[in-house]
Amino acid sequence: MSEEEKENETQTLGALLRDTRKKKNLSLDDVRETTKISKPILEAIEADDYDNMPAVAFCRGFYVIYADFLELDSENVLARYLENRGLPPTPSKDQPAPPISKSGKFSSYAEASAISPRTSATILLVACFTVIIGICWYLSWNPIRYISAQLPSTQQTTPIPPQQDVIEPVIEAPPVIVAEEPIIPEEAVEESYHLAITFHSSGVLAITLDNASYIDKHYVDGETLEWDIGKSLLLEMPEEIDATILLNGAELPLPEPADGRRMLSLPEDILN
Repeated sequence: MSEEEKENETQTLGALLRDTRKKKNLSLDDVRETTKISKPILEAIEADDYDNMPAVAFCRGFYVIYADFLELDSENVLARYLENRGLPPTPSKDQPAPPISKSGKFSSYAEASAISPRTSATILLVACFTVIIGICWYLSWNPIRYISAQLPSTQQTTPIPPQQDVIEPVIEAPPVIVAEEPIIPEEAVEESYHLAITFHSSGVLAITLDNASYIDKHYVDGETLEWDIGKSLLLEMPEEIDATILLNGAELPLPEPADGRRMLSLPEDILN
């Protein structure tokens, strides 16, 4: 181990980041302008002041971005941060990915496919229908006439009885009752939402899908993420995020900040 590595190990994580920045003749404003991390958070990181930092989900991204900016080992920096906070380390890149990551379950939530399954099914049905019409036209065969010829005749000959002078009583026909169509309450109609976010800064999102699946998603300036929401979506965003949010094509304002973050919950925020 070199002398520089020994010195880095004895320094606190915040001091290591601060000294590295100063060796590169960079100010906190220079770091803020490039990484889009607010200056108060950068000051808290260099002072190891965890009480004045946002949620752990956001801090993971901040430490990785800051370490990459200073050309440090981001995995080592993140591991030291988690160790200082008493949190379990994140899986290494060399470790095999868990089954849920290999399945690509979350990729469909962040990147919309070019053609939806419904559109593909519609195209397939139209193609099959076109082929069938072409075959019938080429063979001069009418399937409707063929099916009608195969059905048994429903007409039966009934003998007509001789007419008799019988006076039949007049029976009034009962009133015709038209059944009304059932009214489906509005609550029974399933709503669906399409959410798109275009980012003008870099950071980390904490995403909860259908109140069960959780993932941290890094985003960069100019990137657009999209979701088709079936049940629910909860986004936990950093307070300094700069983004344009579109719901079903209509722009939504950024949620008001609270406790150093911004929360967007769908469909609760829409219904309220």
